[in-house]
Amino acid sequence: MAIWLFMGFVLPWQRVTGIFAPPPDLTLRVIAYNAGETEDAAVIRMIEDMRPDILALNEWPATRVLPESVTDGMYVGQTGGNLVLSRFPIKVIEPLESEHLKPWEYRALRCLLQTHLGPMQVVCVHLETPRHGLTQVRHTPWHAADAMRQNTERRRLDAESASRFAAEFTGPSIVAGDFNTPVESRIYQRYWSGWQNAFSQGGFGLGHTKSLRLHGVRIDHILISPHWRVISAQTCTSLGGDHRPVVADLALRM
Repeated sequence: MAIWLFMGFVLPWQRVTGIFAPPPDLTLRVIAYNAGETEDAAVIRMIEDMRPDILALNEWPATRVLPESVTDGMYVGQTGGNLVLSRFPIKVIEPLESEHLKPWEYRALRCLLQTHLGPMQVVCVHLETPRHGLTQVRHTPWHAADAMRQNTERRRLDAESASRFAAEFTGPSIVAGDFNTPVESRIYQRYWSGWQNAFSQGGFGLGHTKSLRLHGVRIDHILISPHWRVISAQTCTSLGGDHRPVVADLALRM
Protein backbone atom coordinates (compact mmCIF):
# COMPACT_ATOMS: atom_id res chain seq x y z
CA MET A 1 0.00 0.00 0.00
CA ALA A 2 2.79 2.45 0.91
CA ILE A 3 4.51 1.85 -2.43
CA TRP A 4 1.26 2.52 -4.31
CA LEU A 5 0.70 5.78 -2.42
CA PHE A 6 4.12 7.14 -3.36
CA MET A 7 4.21 6.07 -7.00
CA GLY A 8 4.87 9.21 -9.03
CA PHE A 9 6.18 11.16 -6.00
CA VAL A 10 8.50 13.89 -7.25
CA LEU A 11 11.45 15.67 -5.67
CA PRO A 12 12.66 18.93 -7.28
CA TRP A 13 16.14 17.65 -8.08
CA GLN A 14 17.31 20.85 -9.76
CA ARG A 15 16.57 22.79 -6.55
CA VAL A 16 17.96 20.05 -4.31
CA THR A 17 21.28 19.84 -6.17
CA GLY A 18 21.56 23.58 -6.85
CA ILE A 19 22.06 23.10 -10.61
CA PHE A 20 21.07 26.40 -12.20
CA ALA A 21 22.13 28.21 -15.35
CA PRO A 22 22.86 31.95 -15.32
CA PRO A 23 19.75 34.19 -15.27
CA PRO A 24 18.31 34.35 -18.81
CA ASP A 25 16.73 37.21 -20.69
CA LEU A 26 13.40 35.39 -20.94
CA THR A 27 11.45 33.85 -18.09
CA LEU A 28 7.87 32.66 -18.34
CA ARG A 29 5.02 31.58 -16.14
CA VAL A 30 2.99 28.88 -17.92
CA ILE A 31 -0.34 27.45 -16.74
CA ALA A 32 -2.16 24.44 -18.17
CA TYR A 33 -5.75 23.86 -17.10
CA ASN A 34 -8.76 21.82 -18.19
CA ALA A 35 -11.53 24.24 -17.22
CA GLY A 36 -14.45 22.15 -18.45
CA GLU A 37 -16.25 21.87 -15.10
CA THR A 38 -15.06 25.15 -13.56
CA GLU A 39 -17.08 28.34 -13.20
CA ASP A 40 -15.86 31.15 -15.45
CA ALA A 41 -15.37 33.45 -12.45
CA ALA A 42 -12.92 31.00 -10.84
CA VAL A 43 -10.85 30.76 -14.02
CA ILE A 44 -10.78 34.54 -14.34
CA ARG A 45 -9.63 34.93 -10.72
CA MET A 46 -6.85 32.39 -11.32
CA ILE A 47 -5.60 34.35 -14.33
CA GLU A 48 -5.76 37.67 -12.51
CA ASP A 49 -4.03 36.29 -9.41
CA MET A 50 -1.32 34.20 -11.08
CA ARG A 51 -0.72 36.41 -14.13
CA PRO A 52 0.59 33.76 -16.53
CA ASP A 53 2.64 34.74 -19.56
CA ILE A 54 1.17 31.73 -21.37
CA LEU A 55 -2.06 29.95 -20.53
CA ALA A 56 -3.21 26.72 -22.22
CA LEU A 57 -6.91 26.12 -21.57
CA ASN A 58 -8.88 22.98 -22.47
CA GLU A 59 -12.65 22.68 -22.77
CA TRP A 60 -13.02 26.40 -23.29
CA PRO A 61 -15.38 26.84 -26.30
CA ALA A 62 -15.64 30.12 -28.18
CA THR A 63 -18.91 30.87 -26.40
CA ARG A 64 -16.98 31.21 -23.11
CA VAL A 65 -15.57 34.70 -23.56
CA LEU A 66 -12.75 35.99 -21.38
CA PRO A 67 -13.31 39.59 -20.25
CA GLU A 68 -11.14 42.46 -21.42
CA SER A 69 -9.72 42.78 -17.92
CA VAL A 70 -7.97 39.45 -18.59
CA THR A 71 -7.19 39.73 -22.30
CA ASP A 72 -6.03 43.38 -22.32
CA GLY A 73 -2.48 43.38 -23.67
CA MET A 74 -2.66 39.64 -24.37
CA TYR A 75 -3.06 37.65 -27.57
CA VAL A 76 -5.53 34.81 -28.06
CA GLY A 77 -5.33 31.74 -30.29
CA GLN A 78 -8.18 29.25 -30.30
CA THR A 79 -9.45 26.21 -32.18
CA GLY A 80 -12.39 24.27 -30.81
CA GLY A 81 -12.10 24.05 -27.03
CA ASN A 82 -8.33 24.61 -26.96
CA LEU A 83 -7.25 28.16 -26.21
CA VAL A 84 -3.84 29.77 -25.83
CA LEU A 85 -3.50 33.12 -24.09
CA SER A 86 -0.10 34.77 -24.57
CA ARG A 87 1.58 38.03 -23.70
CA PHE A 88 3.61 37.61 -26.89
CA PRO A 89 2.11 38.21 -30.35
CA ILE A 90 0.72 35.04 -31.95
CA LYS A 91 1.85 34.91 -35.58
CA VAL A 92 0.51 31.49 -36.61
CA ILE A 93 -2.49 29.48 -35.37
CA GLU A 94 -2.66 25.91 -36.67
CA PRO A 95 -4.81 22.98 -35.53
CA LEU A 96 -3.57 19.41 -35.66
CA GLU A 97 -4.91 17.48 -38.65
CA SER A 98 -4.71 13.71 -38.87
CA GLU A 99 -6.41 10.95 -40.86
CA HIS A 100 -7.77 9.36 -37.68
CA LEU A 101 -9.42 12.58 -36.46
CA LYS A 102 -12.92 13.70 -37.37
CA PRO A 103 -13.36 17.33 -38.49
CA TRP A 104 -14.72 18.39 -35.09
CA GLU A 105 -12.00 16.65 -33.06
CA TYR A 106 -9.42 19.24 -32.09
CA ARG A 107 -6.68 17.38 -30.24
CA ALA A 108 -3.92 19.98 -30.50
CA LEU A 109 -3.46 23.63 -31.39
CA ARG A 110 -0.11 25.11 -32.38
CA CYS A 111 0.61 28.79 -31.83
CA LEU A 112 3.85 30.32 -33.05
CA LEU A 113 4.76 33.30 -30.89
CA GLN A 114 7.12 36.14 -31.65
CA THR A 115 9.33 37.12 -28.72
CA HIS A 116 12.23 39.57 -28.51
CA LEU A 117 14.55 36.55 -28.62
CA GLY A 118 12.91 35.01 -31.68
CA PRO A 119 10.04 32.63 -32.47
CA MET A 120 8.67 30.20 -29.90
CA GLN A 121 6.09 27.42 -30.17
CA VAL A 122 3.22 26.65 -27.80
CA VAL A 123 1.10 23.55 -28.44
CA CYS A 124 -2.11 23.19 -26.44
CA VAL A 125 -3.24 19.55 -26.32
CA HIS A 126 -6.34 17.70 -25.17
CA LEU A 127 -5.93 14.04 -26.02
CA GLU A 128 -8.39 11.15 -25.96
CA THR A 129 -9.49 9.97 -22.53
CA PRO A 130 -9.49 6.34 -21.38
CA ARG A 131 -12.86 7.05 -19.77
CA HIS A 132 -14.71 6.29 -23.01
CA GLY A 133 -13.34 2.77 -23.12
CA LEU A 134 -13.95 2.18 -19.41
CA THR A 135 -17.55 3.40 -19.73
CA GLN A 136 -18.25 0.87 -22.44
CA VAL A 137 -16.73 -1.85 -20.30
CA ARG A 138 -19.09 -0.97 -17.48
CA HIS A 139 -22.23 -0.75 -19.61
CA THR A 140 -21.52 -3.41 -22.26
CA PRO A 141 -19.10 -5.88 -20.61
CA TRP A 142 -19.56 -8.40 -23.44
CA HIS A 143 -17.75 -5.88 -25.67
CA ALA A 144 -15.15 -5.02 -23.06
CA ALA A 145 -12.06 -6.37 -24.83
CA ASP A 146 -12.87 -4.71 -28.17
CA ALA A 147 -13.84 -1.44 -26.49
CA MET A 148 -10.58 -1.21 -24.58
CA ARG A 149 -8.48 -2.13 -27.61
CA GLN A 150 -10.18 0.51 -29.73
CA ASN A 151 -9.85 3.16 -27.04
CA THR A 152 -6.19 2.35 -26.46
CA GLU A 153 -5.48 2.59 -30.18
CA ARG A 154 -7.27 5.95 -30.37
CA ARG A 155 -5.19 7.23 -27.48
CA ARG A 156 -2.00 5.94 -29.10
CA LEU A 157 -2.84 7.62 -32.41
CA ASP A 158 -3.60 10.89 -30.64
CA ALA A 159 -0.27 10.83 -28.82
CA GLU A 160 1.65 9.83 -31.94
CA SER A 161 0.16 12.54 -34.15
CA ALA A 162 0.39 15.25 -31.47
CA SER A 163 4.02 14.44 -30.63
CA ARG A 164 4.97 14.56 -34.31
CA PHE A 165 3.08 17.83 -34.67
CA ALA A 166 4.97 19.35 -31.74
CA ALA A 167 8.34 18.07 -32.99
CA GLU A 168 8.01 19.86 -36.35
CA PHE A 169 9.25 23.09 -34.77
CA THR A 170 12.91 22.96 -33.72
CA GLY A 171 13.07 26.14 -31.63
CA PRO A 172 11.99 26.72 -28.03
CA SER A 173 8.77 24.79 -27.48
CA ILE A 174 6.14 24.22 -24.81
CA VAL A 175 3.47 21.52 -25.00
CA ALA A 176 0.78 21.95 -22.36
CA GLY A 177 -2.66 20.66 -21.54
CA ASP A 178 -4.69 17.58 -20.69
CA PHE A 179 -2.76 14.56 -21.97
CA ASN A 180 -5.15 12.14 -20.26
CA THR A 181 -2.22 9.92 -19.38
CA PRO A 182 0.22 9.78 -16.44
CA VAL A 183 3.97 9.80 -16.94
CA GLU A 184 4.15 6.09 -16.00
CA SER A 185 1.95 4.94 -18.88
CA ARG A 186 3.38 3.16 -21.90
CA ILE A 187 1.79 5.69 -24.27
CA TYR A 188 3.38 8.61 -22.45
CA GLN A 189 6.76 6.91 -22.28
CA ARG A 190 6.69 6.03 -25.97
CA TYR A 191 5.69 9.43 -27.35
CA TRP A 192 6.54 12.06 -24.73
CA SER A 193 9.57 10.84 -22.78
CA GLY A 194 11.87 12.87 -25.04
CA TRP A 195 10.42 16.06 -23.58
CA GLN A 196 11.22 17.54 -20.17
CA ASN A 197 8.24 17.37 -17.82
CA ALA A 198 8.14 20.60 -15.80
CA PHE A 199 6.56 19.09 -12.69
CA SER A 200 8.80 16.03 -12.78
CA GLN A 201 11.82 18.34 -12.74
CA GLY A 202 10.70 21.21 -10.54
CA GLY A 203 7.68 20.03 -8.57
CA PHE A 204 7.27 18.33 -5.21
CA GLY A 205 4.97 15.52 -4.18
CA LEU A 206 2.41 13.64 -6.22
CA GLY A 207 1.05 16.66 -8.08
CA HIS A 208 -2.32 15.12 -8.87
CA THR A 209 -4.23 17.19 -11.43
CA LYS A 210 -7.44 15.16 -11.55
CA SER A 211 -9.39 13.65 -8.69
CA LEU A 212 -10.88 10.19 -9.09
CA ARG A 213 -13.21 8.37 -6.73
CA LEU A 214 -10.49 6.76 -4.62
CA HIS A 215 -7.32 8.60 -5.59
CA GLY A 216 -5.83 11.22 -7.89
CA VAL A 217 -3.75 11.12 -11.05
CA ARG A 218 -1.34 13.51 -12.74
CA ILE A 219 -2.55 13.64 -16.34
CA ASP A 220 -2.19 17.38 -17.10
CA HIS A 221 1.35 18.32 -18.02
CA ILE A 222 3.63 21.11 -19.13
CA LEU A 223 6.35 19.67 -21.36
CA ILE A 224 9.31 21.70 -22.59
CA SER A 225 12.07 21.37 -25.16
CA PRO A 226 15.76 21.35 -24.10
CA HIS A 227 15.88 25.12 -24.68
CA TRP A 228 14.22 25.64 -21.28
CA ARG A 229 15.01 24.91 -17.67
CA VAL A 230 12.48 24.71 -14.85
CA ILE A 231 12.64 27.26 -12.06
CA SER A 232 9.67 25.80 -10.19
CA ALA A 233 6.46 23.86 -10.81
CA GLN A 234 3.38 23.05 -8.79
CA THR A 235 -0.18 21.82 -8.97
CA CYS A 236 -2.62 24.41 -7.64
CA THR A 237 -5.57 23.88 -5.34
CA SER A 238 -8.93 23.00 -6.87
CA LEU A 239 -10.92 25.76 -8.53
CA GLY A 240 -14.10 23.75 -8.20
CA GLY A 241 -13.75 21.56 -11.29
CA ASP A 242 -12.54 18.00 -11.68
CA HIS A 243 -9.04 19.11 -12.76
CA ARG A 244 -6.43 21.28 -11.08
CA PRO A 245 -4.16 23.79 -12.82
CA VAL A 246 -0.48 23.00 -13.20
CA VAL A 247 1.85 26.01 -13.25
CA ALA A 248 5.54 26.23 -14.13
CA ASP A 249 8.03 29.06 -14.07
CA LEU A 250 10.53 28.54 -16.88
CA ALA A 251 13.75 30.16 -17.99
CA LEU A 252 15.27 30.10 -21.46
CA ARG A 253 18.76 28.61 -21.53
CA MET A 254 21.29 31.07 -22.93
